[in-house]
Amino acid sequence: MGLGLFGGGAGAARYLVHKGWDVLVTDLRSEETLAAGVEQLEGMTLNMRLGCHEEADFREADLVVANPAVRPDNRFLQIARESGARITSELELFLESVPSRLVLITGTAGKSSSASFLVTLLEASGQQAHLGGNIGRSLLGALATLGPEDIVCLEVSSYQLEALELKSHPRVELVAITNVSGDHLERHGSLGEYARAKGRILGLGAEDATAVLPRDLRTQAAFATTLRTLDHPGSGSDGAQLELPRGPISMEHLPLLPDFQRANVRLAMLLGSCLGLTREQLEEGLAHLKPPPHRAEELGHFGGIRVVDNGISTTPEATLVVLEGEPECVTLLLGGEPKQGLAFDPLIEACARRGDRLLLYGKAAESIHALCSKNGIEAHRADSFQLAVYGALEKTPAGGTLLFSPGCASFDTHKNFKDRALAFRRLLPPADSSGI
Repeated sequence: MGLGLFGGGAGAARYLVHKGWDVLVTDLRSEETLAAGVEQLEGMTLNMRLGCHEEADFREADLVVANPAVRPDNRFLQIARESGARITSELELFLESVPSRLVLITGTAGKSSSASFLVTLLEASGQQAHLGGNIGRSLLGALATLGPEDIVCLEVSSYQLEALELKSHPRVELVAITNVSGDHLERHGSLGEYARAKGRILGLGAEDATAVLPRDLRTQAAFATTLRTLDHPGSGSDGAQLELPRGPISMEHLPLLPDFQRANVRLAMLLGSCLGLTREQLEEGLAHLKPPPHRAEELGHFGGIRVVDNGISTTPEATLVVLEGEPECVTLLLGGEPKQGLAFDPLIEACARRGDRLLLYGKAAESIHALCSKNGIEAHRADSFQLAVYGALEKTPAGGTLLFSPGCASFDTHKNFKDRALAFRRLLPPADSSGI
């Protein structure tokens, strides 16, 4: 139920066909909208019902694999439950069958980078490692190639955690939480409920697993656990050294990264140590680290303008973290579909202090513009995403910085954040030959 736009639905469908199930893929969206997922299922023996759901399909189902975007209280899922069907997810199917060692990482921000950094450190040491979950491809199709000594690192969202049966998985050695702040309140209803969804990750570890989480979460009921617990190492005071249970690690060879990424690197180093990497392996692995795309990614210079792609940002707080790492004022390209319950006040107040230039677009533009006027900021609104990009380039002086960090959901203009970030890149002029 829900083919989705990131590959999980197609991966689950292929897996179940190979297992001998009679599979029906059903999604409210059209075949045109779901073209990428439909293409992944070409040649498979299955049925599709796109553009609608039929109650009869859910009454007759034995198993429903629900996309994480589908709310647990969805009426079609309720029909299936009342008819005796089992409700599960792509991630749960994977957890039940994977033979490998598992690391699960969640959090409001930093989970993708932390997971990617950990896999890079493991691979640099010669360890077979795989990245999956809410980032990358579905790993269901790779189950046959995974061995008991492989390590699989899964980035797990609150939506995925909410849908999982809360039980210990014997292969889960490590669980980690990067941080928790307001997000997805339109789904969870309150910060407390969102925190409880994130805290469910602690119930998935094996009895002898280790949990890593920020110290300020350990006193909250949502994050109570009987697992062995370590403190998240944070970003560090000077960055020169990281104290680990096995001894200090030099951070001397860490590549130049935005300040907010240091905490993600340090978490990955701690997790790598827990998995058995030596001090030498960790220190040598530092040189290989590179953040995933669209996370404060330096794209180069375009017409003398430095451009930074932080297209991953769908909350004001995520934009503020990156903005505060910029030493001088920037042109901030901001907008999209605002998320429920998330205030822009701290971000706009910071822009006012810094003297940043703002270019706004999308459904959020009007309310953000009013807030800018209140704070004495001259902000410009564009009638489309394309015009916003062109306007931001025009407003940025030579030698200045254009920061693309929308701070809002993408669904008013694009399929998802990645589609929006790639569209931003396509609208840029040719890069300067000198590069950066």
